[in-house]
Amino acid sequence: MWKKLNFQSVTPAIRGQGQTPQEEWIRFVEGFDFFALIEKWPEIVGEMMADQSLPLRLKNKTLFILTRHPAFAEKLKFLEKPLIAKIATLFPVAKPMIQKISFESNESFFIEKKATLPKKAEPVIHRFSPEYRRLRAEAELMFKDIEEGEEKERWISLYIQASTPNS
Repeated sequence: MWKKLNFQSVTPAIRGQGQTPQEEWIRFVEGFDFFALIEKWPEIVGEMMADQSLPLRLKNKTLFILTRHPAFAEKLKFLEKPLIAKIATLFPVAKPMIQKISFESNESFFIEKKATLPKKAEPVIHRFSPEYRRLRAEAELMFKDIEEGEEKERWISLYIQASTPNS
């Protein structure tokens, strides 16, 4: 009375590379590394926007991006098509699997991320300390043949940095 349908044989007329959806998904999962997308994110959106956004997940052919503020999401939304094209260029296997971009905002994630980054090392000696002045005098004597200017200052700075213990 009831006929059992075989869904494995049904394939839409337009699909990537003429594969079934299951085969296409397996090919995508085996060939795409989401962590590589996260690493290339600054190259895709630029350094400033990479500090304010991050790829979060890929679900139902939608790439979800976490942003610091809805304003950044709005700016990236205007660039949706170029972003998808750039991702497809860098990751050809992802081309049929990313069709749209959706955004989520969460400022606390970026605040925590910034708090966990290592802080910039403070200089060990101060510019006006006797040790700094001694090292600078040694460096100026050592590099007296170099003409005055930025080049000489760079060499002096390198000498002082190399002579100062970082603790």
